[in-house]
Amino acid sequence: GLSQYDGIVFSDDGNRVAYSRHDAGQDTVFIADSDGQNEVKLIQSTEVKGFGFLPESRLGVVTKKEMITYDAKTGTKGDVVTWKEPLNLRSFGGFSPDGSVFIFDDGGPYHLSLHHMDMKTQKATTVKK
Repeated sequence: GLSQYDGIVFSDDGNRVAYSRHDAGQDTVFIADSDGQNEVKLIQSTEVKGFGFLPESRLGVVTKKEMITYDAKTGTKGDVVTWKEPLNLRSFGGFSPDGSVFIFDDGGPYHLSLHHMDMKTQKATTVKK
């Protein structure tokens, strides 16, 4: 039942994993121990466009409208950053190892643009068209 598009993301220490399941047009993001035990459901949405582990034992989940952080051990919801404008995300994006950048693409199906978003300033810069 795992989403083939999102993959499985391991925490830096390898003790936790994040993954999603796709069902009836919605993605549900989970975290669990690396052996699959202690699964915690974080969010269910039609707009999940990326997730990844961040510093300080957090997991960030990006949607077109916001990024929500969760405690990577307990699943407790943390900060919510609402984008100044909704992102035109085409497919799954990803975080840099330090969590300061989110990379995503838009366009398609044959002409894509790759964007770099600075998470502090929320400024998206086109890297390549």
